[in-house]
Amino acid sequence: MASKKIAQVLLCRCIKNKKLFGITLEKRTGNDWEMMYSYPIDEQHMKSEGFDQNQITATMYLSSMFLGCPFCRCKSFFQCGICDRINCNGDSSSVPVECAWCNSRLTQFVSQDTTTASMGAD
Repeated sequence: MASKKIAQVLLCRCIKNKKLFGITLEKRTGNDWEMMYSYPIDEQHMKSEGFDQNQITATMYLSSMFLGCPFCRCKSFFQCGICDRINCNGDSSSVPVECAWCNSRLTQFVSQDTTTASMGAD
């Protein structure tokens, strides 16, 4: 009998157009979560589904099938140091960059192995 998959939805915004999207992550071992696919989400759906109800500390990595942000296809992300929300980086390698959630201008990035983020059940 196959074991049941544990999945969560990570909310993100595209830094290029500020549109909301979700990334479905599947739990692997320990705190490892694999980013499987992404899709646009409208604001009302986000609120009604409670996609930001759980806090998870996780090591996240990309599946070989992951296509990136559904709007710009970027496959790299950052967490805002002000609001703690996740953004795709739009393949921008320059700073400052503006958070698509809170509009804060970020001038540096800190590399980290794990991330604590709000997620909701898939």
